[in-house]
Amino acid sequence: MSAVPEMSRTVPLPHHCTYSEAEWRALARHWYPIAYSDEVVSKPLARTLLDQPLIVYRTTGRQVVVARDLCIHRGVPLRLGWQEGDELVCAYHGFRYGADGQCTRVPAQPDLPVPKKLCLETYAVIERGGLIWTCLAPDPSNSSTVPDWPELEDPTFRMLHDPPPEWDVTAGRQLENFIDVGHFSWIHTGTFGNRDLPEVAPYDVVRTATGFHVDYPYLAANPRVVVARLRPDDPTLDGL
Repeated sequence: MSAVPEMSRTVPLPHHCTYSEAEWRALARHWYPIAYSDEVVSKPLARTLLDQPLIVYRTTGRQVVVARDLCIHRGVPLRLGWQEGDELVCAYHGFRYGADGQCTRVPAQPDLPVPKKLCLETYAVIERGGLIWTCLAPDPSNSSTVPDWPELEDPTFRMLHDPPPEWDVTAGRQLENFIDVGHFSWIHTGTFGNRDLPEVAPYDVVRTATGFHVDYPYLAANPRVVVARLRPDDPTLDGL
């Protein structure tokens, strides 16, 4: 895990931040999945979280590093460069950065000591359940943890590697969509959406130590399509 800032207020907001400062700091103290584990293999991966451009890569020792996507020498995005061994190489002047974010080599001045201030901003990272999680601004006075998601470790479930969608909405509106079961029967008719079941049946919301849990049974209109997508080798397909 990379170094964690002492307080979220010490972390500067991203350039061109579209959030208010209070909103960004409230969101940035939580953990977010930014990549699938099997995406981070042999080359750096570019991501953006809460308007902060990030670079994600895996060292030869399997450690995952998440850093701000910015070479602090001249501000060039590191996504334009490449990885050699455990180091990132900037495409502009060849500056190299180790897994701890510290610059290890300045090719134009190879015999001079590298200034300590030449260090990338790195972020806390956890790999769990086939996902890479990061937190931009942990706050020890109001700590947050990676959500409890037992299905990620359950072999009866399969994670879909769909491309991350780009939604021009607020974080709250996106979250609302995922917990809104009422739209299933109207939007997802090409897969599981059942127009014959538009009514939302009563369901219980259970508060847990880390959040909330809901079980909502829903009869899919196209079970063959759903099972074929999730488990293409499932023998039960013959009975659908």
